[in-house]
This record gives sequence, C-alpha cells and structure tokens, in this order.
Amino acid sequence: MATSPSPKKVLLPIVAGTEPIEASIPIDILRRAGANVTVASAGDALLVEIMYGVKILADELLVDCAAASYDLIVLPATGHPWFVEKFPPKVTAVDANVVVDGNAVTGTGPATSMEFAMALVEQLYGKEKVEQIAKPMLVRYEGGYSMKELNSVEWHCSGTPKVLLPVANGIEEMEAIILVDALRRANADVVVASAEDGVVVTARYGTRIVADVMLDEAADRAPFDLIIVPGGMPGAKTLGGCEQLVALLKKQAEANRPYGAIGAATAHVLEPHGLLKGKKATTCASMAGLLADGGECENRVVVDGNVITSRSPGTAMEYAAAVVEKMMGRDEARRLAEGLLFLS
Repeated sequence: MATSPSPKKVLLPIVAGTEPIEASIPIDILRRAGANVTVASAGDALLVEIMYGVKILADELLVDCAAASYDLIVLPATGHPWFVEKFPPKVTAVDANVVVDGNAVTGTGPATSMEFAMALVEQLYGKEKVEQIAKPMLVRYEGGYSMKELNSVEWHCSGTPKVLLPVANGIEEMEAIILVDALRRANADVVVASAEDGVVVTARYGTRIVADVMLDEAADRAPFDLIIVPGGMPGAKTLGGCEQLVALLKKQAEANRPYGAIGAATAHVLEPHGLLKGKKATTCASMAGLLADGGECENRVVVDGNVITSRSPGTAMEYAAAVVEKMMGRDEARRLAEGLLFLS
C-alpha cells in the first residue's frame, strides 16, 4: 500500500511591524493547499502585535526553528514598490505584481498577496492545485473594486468610525484580518471581540488571532457605527448562536445603523434572525439557497441601504474598500486602495 507524501514544510516568520495582510494570506492559502506552515515569532515571545494592532499567537519561536529544514521560507513585505530604489545594483527591478526567478518568488504588497500566495502554491504543488483553491474563493487578481448598491442611503458616523468585528473559532482568518487591517489603515476604531471563552481564537486554517476584548466587554461600548461579521464555518454558526451578538445586531438594525457580513455569516447570522428582511444580499454560492430569495449571488459586494454583504474570502478586500467608501467617502477609499496597491 502506497504511503501518501508528507506535507510540504513552510516557515513564515513574523515580528512586530509585519504587514497583517501580507502574512495572513500566504498562511491561509498554503494551509488550504495542504502545506504544514509554521508561523514563527522572530521575537522572544509567541504573542506578536504586528501592524495596525493585529495580534497573532505564533506557533513557535524562530530561534527554535533553526535546526529544521523547510521546503519554503516566506517573508512578508519583500518587494513593495516604495522600497525598490533600495535594491542593490545587482538586483533587477521588474514592473510586475509577482516575479518568479528560479527558486525565488517576490511580490509587491498587500493587495497582490493573493497572487503571491498562489504563485507559491504553484511552485510547491502545480497549477491544478491553484485552480482548486482559487475557484471557490472567487479569487481575482485585477485591482480595483465595485459594489452593487440598492436603496442608497448615506451612512452617518460622528467623528472616528467605531466598528465592531466579532470573532469565534473557525472564522475565515483572511476575511477578519483584511477587514481589521484595511479599516484601521483608514483610521477607523475597530474593536475585535471574542465570542469564545477567552481572547484567543483559532481561525479556520489555524491562525491564532488574539482579540482585543471579550464580546460582553465590547457590548458595553455600544453603540457602534458599524458591525461586521466575518464568515467561515463553524465560526459563523457560533456567532449566529451568540445571543449577545444577535441582540447587538438587532439594535443596530432598529436604529438604522449599518451592519454586514461575509460569506457564511450572511446565511448563518443575518438571515436566521430576520436581519435581511426586505434586503438584497449576497453569500457564497453553496449557501445561496439559505437566503429567502436566493440572494444576489452574481455580485461580489452588495449594499442595500444600511446592509453590506459579500461572497467569500476572495472578495474581502473589495468589501473593506466598499465599507470605507460608504463610511468615509470615495477619496478615503481611493487613498486606502493606493496604499494597498489595489488600484487597477
């Protein structure tokens, strides 16, 4: 009987100041492909606060990984265009999102991290594996974003937008981290709140996210200008069964304040509690049947009045940019997109 090949071993070091999107997307995508990814802290503690206040609990300390061998080592933030002029003369700068040269793969920045991660998967596993991962995630590599807006209303907030992002074990780490990163870049006050027994949440593909507070403490800070629920199973089911979160969402709806969800959370948090009544929404295609009218599943991001939804992890960056446009205006959304290298 043939034995299955051992998984590819990948090392991804993080340190204070690491770009959250550039780290989280390769971790997520490589683990989806079947790689054994070790997230290693380059400091002296497993808990690492990377950029924009995102807190990750690493798997190991980097110093403890020195004796091991890896099929791939991934370093976030290697080739951003802002730093190209710092390349030594022997390095040739290429105007491309991702460059593969022999056994070296480099990418430009946060918004191209998906393309970078897929290039790594192709090097380890081949093009077929890339297609298997990319299709259900609705991955696209073109820059820019669009949203279908129905029943347009102005979203109001006084001063700095205050945003609640609840998390639970099994959520999509990519969705949660992209939202926190992008909204904090735009200077929103984002509160990441755990619906579990402690602040450490283990996401769908093993990333251990450390929340800012427990959900009951976050509830004491209400009202919020916006509540966003990330998808991913079983996290979405946990959040859908959380009475405290449902109560916050219902108060948000009654006050005509914005709220939204991505993917599974639309079907398992908003729909069962009547939070989509009279609204059009989108979710992942596999869950469209759980929406009352089948949803607007041909659209990647849908805004209906004060409700914003999108379909899958591959739409999370577009979703974040759409949120910033609605809350802070198109100019701020453009500044965000430029910083992320997300313009087409």
